[in-house]
Formats: sequence, C-alpha cells, structure tokens
Amino acid sequence: MKKLLKYIIIFFVLILGLFFIIPLFLDKNYKVERSVKVNIEKNRAHEYLRDFSRFEEWSPWKELDSAAVITMEGELGEVGSTYIWSGNEDIGSGSMTITEIKPDTIKILLKFVEPFESESMTYYALSGTNGSTEITWAMEGEMPYPWNIMTLFISMEEQVGKDFEKGLNKLKAKLESLPKEKEEVSSKEVMIERINLPERTFLGKREVVTFEEMEKFYSTNFSDLYGKITEKGIAFAGAPSGLYFTWEPDKNQADMAAAIPIQSTDAKLEGYESWVLGGDALKIVHMGSYEDLAKPHEAMEKYIIDNKLTTRGPALEEYISDPGTEPDTSKWVTHIYYFIENKQ
Repeated sequence: MKKLLKYIIIFFVLILGLFFIIPLFLDKNYKVERSVKVNIEKNRAHEYLRDFSRFEEWSPWKELDSAAVITMEGELGEVGSTYIWSGNEDIGSGSMTITEIKPDTIKILLKFVEPFESESMTYYALSGTNGSTEITWAMEGEMPYPWNIMTLFISMEEQVGKDFEKGLNKLKAKLESLPKEKEEVSSKEVMIERINLPERTFLGKREVVTFEEMEKFYSTNFSDLYGKITEKGIAFAGAPSGLYFTWEPDKNQADMAAAIPIQSTDAKLEGYESWVLGGDALKIVHMGSYEDLAKPHEAMEKYIIDNKLTTRGPALEEYISDPGTEPDTSKWVTHIYYFIENKQ
C-alpha cells in the first residue's frame, strides 16, 4: 500500500512538473485574422464598423443568445465608445471599447468578464480601391504562463478564426445591401440609409420653442439634464439629442425636446419626460454646422415622399461632436434619424 501511495505521489509530482515545464517552451502570444473583400467605398465601411449600434446586424455571436442584454456608452463612432454585453454561458459578458480611430484602422480593446477575465486588442484594417474595400478583422493577445499550456488543447486560430469568417461573411452581405439611393439638395449629395436602430430611453425637456430661442433652449436644458442625471447616478447611453415632434415654419416654431439617452429603462426625473425610440429608421450622417441641418432634413422628407413611406414618432438628431472642444464647424457630426413604419 505504501509503495502504491508512493507511485501515486510521484505520478502527480510529474504531472505538476510537466504543467509548469511544458509552457516554458510554448508561445504565449497569439494572433488571429481573417479578411473579406466588399463592394463598397472604404469610407462607408469605416463609418459602419466604428458604429457599435450596427454590430448586432452582423455579429457572429448574435444567434447564440438573442436575449443578451446590450448597452452602449460614450459617443457612437468615436474613441471611448463602449459596447457592453451580458448573456448566457455561450457568450458570457464583457465589453468592447474603441481606443483609436485612423483612416485605415479602428482599434478596439476587448475585455471578457465571464466565463473568465481576459483582455485582447482587436482591430479592423481597411484598404480600398475603385469602390471595393478589403476588411481585415484581427485579434492579438497573450495567454500568460503557465496557462499557455492550454494552446496544446485549444486552437485560438481555429476557434476564433471560424467566428471571424462567419462574421465577415455576414458583414459583407450587410454592407453590400445598404441602400445606394442618394438625394441631391443644394448641389450636395446626401446619402440616406435604412437601418434598424436599437431601442434606447431618452430623458428630456419638451416645449414649443421659437426658432430664435432654440440655441438657448438646448444650452440651458442640456446643462441641467447632465447635472441631474449625473447626480442621480444614471448611466448615459449616447450623445445629447434633439427630438422634433413638429416643425412649423409658418409659425416660426417647433414642438421639440432637448434629450439625453440613458441606459436605464425606468429612470425618472421630476419635471422631465421620457421616450423610448428605436426600430426601423432612415439615417443621414451630416458633417458641418448646425445652420446647414435644413438640407439633410429636406432630403429626408423628399426621400420619404418619393418612396411612399410613413413616419412615426419624433425625428431624432444626435449631436455626436462637442462644439466646446471642436471649434471647426466643418468637422461637427450629426446623426439624423426618421423612424418609419415597417411595411417593407
């Protein structure tokens, strides 16, 4: 019996020794990348990829848990924008945060919380010619010693590579199906695309405001809203926004709201209203001064009439850029959404 026990102890010592010795000879670093060519202009692909509100449209993991809870923080499409998920055991929980945006690359820090904590750097690399774009999706990381012994049993290249291929194929189909219709307003082309915008809750102040009072209305209410939302500990879910219920040029006024999207679905503030917006929508990305916003709205209205669409709810303007930190009005970005009845 003593001899058997001795052999058992020796066996486990050998196994333990191998666990710490073998990883010394294994690479700790890993890199997985896959590419696809898409028939779309590089700038449109770049804009789409950095917008986390579009990720669910092509995510290779979407069908693994359709009930996963998704939240977003920061300004969509900008450095610091964060996509947070929490789901079943197949997808776990974690976050993706944009850390760098360049014309040819978008870098994203991927953090897993469950089923285990880890960090990896992922990125999209884009190169385009003649209306075609090659998109590379890559992930780099390090499996620390001695856990890099798991590379003997689990191939990151195979496991993650298959998911990347699946996602890129879905991405290609989505990008190539984006509407190509463009409307021209005042000699400028405005690109309108049809999307499905994830629902978000907005808190805001609604009033009938004259056109001359709009700037003051926004300034006062955004400042008050940010203060009160922060004081209540409510998490933000996007950029400050304007909701337009009616626009009446003949009366020189609009029924509108200064609003901020939040993560909570039931948070309330005394003296403020809440709205849940999302679903089938038309989208325009406007670059330039707020004084030029009439042009994309005119294009949107013409598109709706020409295509015999029916709108619902207020029009939404998201003010992605902060005029306080970006003095160049030509670089201001505004996302405009018109929500439509899903009849086609």
